[in-house]
Formats: sequence, C-alpha cells, structure tokens
Amino acid sequence: MSVVTLAFIVALVIRYWWVIRLLSWPPRASRVVLNLAFWTAVTFAAARVGDLHGWTAALALVFALGGATEVYNDLTEQWRVG
Repeated sequence: MSVVTLAFIVALVIRYWWVIRLLSWPPRASRVVLNLAFWTAVTFAAARVGDLHGWTAALALVFALGGATEVYNDLTEQWRVG
C-alpha cells in the first residue's frame, strides 16, 4: 500500500500543479477550502497506510472531495482561459 499511496500522491501533485496554474488568481475562498480539504484527506490517507479500512475510507474521501472540486470548477467555469 505504501508504494501505491506514494504513486497516487505523486500523480496528484503533477495533476494539480498544472491545474493550479490555469486557474484565475486570486483564488476564491471556496476553492481554497476545497483544495485544503482535499490535500488534508490525501495526508490522512498517507498516514493510514498500515490500516486498510482507514486507508480505504481516506481514499474514498479524497475521491469525493476531488469530485466536488470538479463539479465546483464546472459550475463556476473556472476552466475558461481568457
């Protein structure tokens, strides 16, 4: 699980690095809250690597917050550039 979690976190960092660069600045407070909650859940998942049930629950939370972030981006049209 440690290797899977590390690979997952690296993939998230790569994805969010270029996504954050595309968003309008300054960021909205709701966007900041979603991102902080998302990365807190990722940290929680990494801390629960030894506990299968806790790790699975934390990953479910990561996916739920990621989905909420995508819905928020679509509703606010944050993907439009220019």
